[in-house]
Amino acid sequence: MIKTIIFDFDGVIANTDEGRYKLLKDILPTYGLDFAISDYNKMIGLSTKSFLKRNYSELTEKEINLIVSERHKLYFENLDRYCIPFNGMTDIVEKFSHYFQLIVATTNATENVIKQMDFLNISQYFNYVFGREVMENTFLLKDYQNLASRPEFNVKESIVIEDSETGILSAKKSGYACIEFNSKEKTKNENSDYCVNNYYDLYNLVLKLKLE
Repeated sequence: MIKTIIFDFDGVIANTDEGRYKLLKDILPTYGLDFAISDYNKMIGLSTKSFLKRNYSELTEKEINLIVSERHKLYFENLDRYCIPFNGMTDIVEKFSHYFQLIVATTNATENVIKQMDFLNISQYFNYVFGREVMENTFLLKDYQNLASRPEFNVKESIVIEDSETGILSAKKSGYACIEFNSKEKTKNENSDYCVNNYYDLYNLVLKLKLE
């Protein structure tokens, strides 16, 4: 029986990656770097710092920190443009909050994801928020093992909702069942247990699983 639903934030609760792409596309050329649409998928599931470290070895640590800070400033000054909730998200999350323990688990800094949740007016529906301080490992990758090791987040009674391959693989490796939130209707990731394209399908799937 499902008692806990664990949500990723970027790409599951809100479409933030398109905004991040637009911002980096403006910022990186000032460092003499190209940022093409083909780089978009490399970014999904990684923090901006992790993405830059993995794909732009020519950048110094100082330059990476400057880029991250500039993107962060522009993003939070324009949340109405860059933090776009998925259709039906607020309504469905509110409904879920009456039946399940709800968690956000993300590689955002905790204080930053809370700011975004407050902006979307959904903080009141979630029991816990875990950011990169808990969810990012020493390789700067998302890691669900810290949650899985805690008895209050029993993997047998929880399900994770993820959009990225990195997140799906980590959730599965840690023992969680995983729903892929596939808003762009791409080919289903072979590692996810289930796949939905929108919040209404997610609601119906979770209710079905709750009854099993």
